[in-house]
Amino acid sequence: MKCVATLLAFVLIGGSPVGGFTECAKCSVLRYRTIGVPIRVVAKLSRKAKQRADKARDIEVISTDPEKIGEVTVVTKTPDPPVAACGEPIFPFLSADFNLLRVRSRAPIYDTMLSAVLAVNPDDESAWEDMVVVNRDSLDYRFLYKLTAQILAARNLGNEERVEQLRAIRLRVVKSTQQFDAPLYREIGQAEGRLGQVLAQFLTTKKPTSATVVQMAGSSARQIFCFWLVICSAISAWEKRRLLDPTNSIPADKIIELTQIRDVIEGRETLVQQAGLELLAPLLRLPSMDNGQANFEQARDALQELVSSEEERERLLRRLGCIHCQLQRHAYQAYAPMTAQVAALYDVLLYGAPQLLETEEIFSPPRTDYTSTLVKITEESGYVFEENGMQLFW
Repeated sequence: MKCVATLLAFVLIGGSPVGGFTECAKCSVLRYRTIGVPIRVVAKLSRKAKQRADKARDIEVISTDPEKIGEVTVVTKTPDPPVAACGEPIFPFLSADFNLLRVRSRAPIYDTMLSAVLAVNPDDESAWEDMVVVNRDSLDYRFLYKLTAQILAARNLGNEERVEQLRAIRLRVVKSTQQFDAPLYREIGQAEGRLGQVLAQFLTTKKPTSATVVQMAGSSARQIFCFWLVICSAISAWEKRRLLDPTNSIPADKIIELTQIRDVIEGRETLVQQAGLELLAPLLRLPSMDNGQANFEQARDALQELVSSEEERERLLRRLGCIHCQLQRHAYQAYAPMTAQVAALYDVLLYGAPQLLETEEIFSPPRTDYTSTLVKITEESGYVFEENGMQLFW
């Protein structure tokens, strides 16, 4: 059975949910257990599997117990991306000319971004890659929605040449951004499992030590970064659950545990520098900008204190945008709160306020014949929305 990672799927221990990282109990490090049964925080391997793991070049043994033969906790080694001239350990771009490639515009940026993408020579793969990587944060789902709407508009207007041009661009953008996001996507899945093992220790009388947390964070910049990002996402998700059910004490308990782990990571200067968290960590501790009571000035003041130059500011905002794009690829229920938090913070710092999804006229031809009962009801009651100045989007 395929195990779908969700970060906040529940595992019942004595009838109480404690939080886990998978919908499949058999695959989870926090599987169904009864109270009083000791929890062993290791991944159990057979003798042959252990031998293969020890010999494999891409496996680093970070914690072993000599008294338990065949049991070992391992972290897959993955090389850090080339930092090159850009100085970016997690979201690198190989070209040193950031200012030349960066697309800038006042909100909304998507028409400007589309013009810049169309201007790239389709035969120059290097120029295309540089354009996508430097502007990855702007090539988000909102850009793709806008682009899809323009494809529909061109089709409805009978401009097939424009349709083919935009479809080719959309396909190329999707493939390039998937390729850029893939390494971190894999690392986040592995980080969920490692964090699950650390959280499992809170269910025992022996709490996780700082050394254990540091070991489980990993050894490469990507591993440490993804471990930290999963922690932040879990905290954000539990905070949302706490708001939905203030009488439930479990979210508050889980937030305390996760915050302790987060404090260990952010308190180690070597880990912070290696993973490039010096500027990101303070920003993601700000209150969420994704609500009506948000203090936008607080976020802008925090950014001003962290960076001094305009280029440093742009690079930091690009990192935030890249995180936003990465989180969208993961389980909705688990990562949606953090996705919304990062997206709102990104918009506030870049544009001054959270940006809504833009509408685009697609020139859809009139239609009166529907097979869907729901659509029929909507059409019949459409005047209610019009009278109240509202639109219904599908």
